[in-house]
Amino acid sequence: MSTPDRQVIAVGIITNRNGDYLIEQRHAKQHLANSWAFPGGKVQPCESPRSALRRELAEELAIEPGKLRWLLDIPW
Repeated sequence: MSTPDRQVIAVGIITNRNGDYLIEQRHAKQHLANSWAFPGGKVQPCESPRSALRRELAEELAIEPGKLRWLLDIPW
């Protein structure tokens, strides 16, 4: 959950049956322009990272992931 002093980002590492990864190139006018990233976004207050990731994937890619599995936290 995000708090006023800490922003949490939920990111999905999405693979297909062939082992390919889904990555996106950030838009030229976005923060970290033109860099490559895994899809995801900011966790809203009172939202779990899992819920945020499902919401972001639905909004940005029109996909609903099946099974989600936590991989790691990276303090920034």
